[in-house]
Amino acid sequence: TDFRSTIDRVTLFHETFYYNFSAQKRRVPTIITIHDMIHEKYPNYFSRKDNTSYFKEKAINRADIIICVSNSTKNDLINIYPHCEKKIVVIHHGIDTTSRILSRKSANLIQRPFILYVGKRNGYKNFKTLLDAYFNSFRINLNFDLVFFGGGNFSSEEIKLINQKGDINKIHLLNGSDSVLSLLYKNASAFVYPSFDEGFGIPLLEAMLNQCPIIASDIPVFREVCGDSAHYFNPNSSDELIDSFEKVIFSKNSRDLLIDKGLRRVKSFSREKNINETINLYKSI
Repeated sequence: TDFRSTIDRVTLFHETFYYNFSAQKRRVPTIITIHDMIHEKYPNYFSRKDNTSYFKEKAINRADIIICVSNSTKNDLINIYPHCEKKIVVIHHGIDTTSRILSRKSANLIQRPFILYVGKRNGYKNFKTLLDAYFNSFRINLNFDLVFFGGGNFSSEEIKLINQKGDINKIHLLNGSDSVLSLLYKNASAFVYPSFDEGFGIPLLEAMLNQCPIIASDIPVFREVCGDSAHYFNPNSSDELIDSFEKVIFSKNSRDLLIDKGLRRVKSFSREKNINETINLYKSI
């Protein structure tokens, strides 16, 4: 009730997700942010009860302007809803690049050198290929643990898969604050992002900012975000991921080069830039 009464007093309505509510009846200019088109591209990864695509389509059609968080998302949106092209604006996500970065320090979170993964692990996140690469390389498995941060507890299916492939004691699942995550980035030998698709990939910015070398799927959006500051692999090939791991985590020169490129690259995705572009868009309408 408070929300509906408040909308009567606003001059611009910015939807940041997809709801069964429209400000159009009040003739309020409306913006919608589209984060990705993964539900539409990979419907088999989601429950039939998931109504995200239904509400998203309604939001897209009623919006006066559509913000896409990447050019990759823009292209996906146009492929599915070509009539929307003229009202799309791309505004990349941003990160606070001026914040004080925690210094690297030894913390007893993980005893051995480790590879870091951040976020959910379902479907298009490509969890199985990551496990295949990790357990199929004796050299990697011998020298490194694999750390997952966030994304919820391991499911029974995930635990079964890990046990089938190797020693579950080398796999760690951690949760915590941003400072804990920052410390993990700082101490990881590499951050791996094996997704088949993403709308943007904020963990890429976090890794670059925290001086963690990136190993990422060779998909358009990751190229858009990382440029030459990541080592890429075919997400359908565990052998290519193994090769990428070995070229990065066993080479200080490779790691240092990726870290240096990442620190320069992340400056193009400042939070200030994101805010200014969004405010300028508001003013334009």
